[in-house]
Amino acid sequence: MRHRDKGFSLIELIIVIAIMAVLIGIAAPQFVKYVNRSRQAKDMANADRIATVIQTAFAADPDAYDVYTGFNTNSFKAQVTVNGVSEEYNLIPVMVNETGPGKDSRFTGGVSQFKDKGKQKGLYTVINEELGLKPGADNTFINPKYKVTREGTYKAPNRANPYTYGKVNCWRICKRADTGSLEVWAADGNGAWGGWPVYRVWPVPDDVYLTK
Repeated sequence: MRHRDKGFSLIELIIVIAIMAVLIGIAAPQFVKYVNRSRQAKDMANADRIATVIQTAFAADPDAYDVYTGFNTNSFKAQVTVNGVSEEYNLIPVMVNETGPGKDSRFTGGVSQFKDKGKQKGLYTVINEELGLKPGADNTFINPKYKVTREGTYKAPNRANPYTYGKVNCWRICKRADTGSLEVWAADGNGAWGGWPVYRVWPVPDDVYLTK
């Protein structure tokens, strides 16, 4: 006499589902960490690439640096923590790659200081060309992928009300007021000045960025 295979019982199915839920609960946080670290690595590579392009442009025309970065005198106090040690200094925003409706993620801002075949061009034009960012194209590959943000609010110069930090979605090139060196920051494109710096990625990433 043949016996019919009745498959799993209800209790057996519940046990299997419970085991799967436990395994997913263990694996999910590790997967999220892996994804975040992959995005961090991509952002750091892009920030380094942006910085290299800028440094190369200024190396070709050293006299343009002070003129280009000196057009904006607005500054704000930035705080960066590296290896647990915090530092505050004034930061001057220079240039941003604009995102959002009607924007194509190309860099804008600044003045024309670089010569190309007898014509003046802005640093943002040089950067866009070197990074392969084309007008009207999908250039979102250059935007930050790690959407971390800071807690709290900030006060922008010449603005009456404080802003709440938002998630980063663009890059802001800044100049340190004390040393004159350039830095690359991941920024909130919906914040003040069309791209408020949230955390530094280059030359040395902020702990806030690395430990999230």
